[in-house]
Amino acid sequence: MDPDAARELKASILERLPTAVEASALPGEHEAPWPWVAVGLSPSGSGARVAVRLQRDGDRALLPDLGPAAAEVDVRVIGPVRSLSTPGQLQRAVRPLRPGLSVAHVGVSAGTLGGFVRTSTGLAILSNNHVLAASNAASVGDAVLQPGPADGGRPADRVATLAGFPPMGAGVNLVDAAVATLDEGVVAEPGDVPGGPSWTSSRRGSRWTPTSTSRRSAARPATPTAGSPRWRWTAWPSSTTRPCTGSTTRSRSRAGRGLQRRR
Repeated sequence: MDPDAARELKASILERLPTAVEASALPGEHEAPWPWVAVGLSPSGSGARVAVRLQRDGDRALLPDLGPAAAEVDVRVIGPVRSLSTPGQLQRAVRPLRPGLSVAHVGVSAGTLGGFVRTSTGLAILSNNHVLAASNAASVGDAVLQPGPADGGRPADRVATLAGFPPMGAGVNLVDAAVATLDEGVVAEPGDVPGGPSWTSSRRGSRWTPTSTSRRSAARPATPTAGSPRWRWTAWPSSTTRPCTGSTTRSRSRAGRGLQRRR
């Protein structure tokens, strides 16, 4: 399926998922706090497929009838998803760098290292504009610290240099992102996530090659496509993570985008 068509189908599924009240009234298993339905995209030979991940088999009842389009949907039951890191592990200084760590512009509090992308000047950190570019107040060339200042980061913790960001406007913004190129000698493990790592370490200026290649844009996420036997990536995250029923509260910025869940 064409990726744009897959995104439209994904949006249609999310729009038609039941609300929290409707879901709780459905027959079947109810031992979990609430049903979880994660919807994203997964690669296929013809482009992309819609990926649906369920916490339990009974959650299939939440999915809408898609008719012939159901053939383009990859549905899997993956069980409960639990955090494999504690906040303290992510808020301290960690080298090599890896996704999920505390990071921020030198003048910002703290945010999340969402991932890594390739740029024309080398491997770069990807996070939000408000994390790396101080909500448009920063200038290209500014320092980026790990951990962020709110988590104890000091000038000596500089790891990257702000390379660019789409300015945030007063109205609706479709992108909240910024990239910072790794400083000379800073080592990164793009695949070092729970269940990884998938790739060898990278230094600024070195040739960085994943274990498998795929077609993506020039500045493409350096996120693992396969992990250890404990789990593996089967779908490409494309939206902000949120629960099927109810909301979650986050005290920290998040740039790593996960599978979208319907409220």
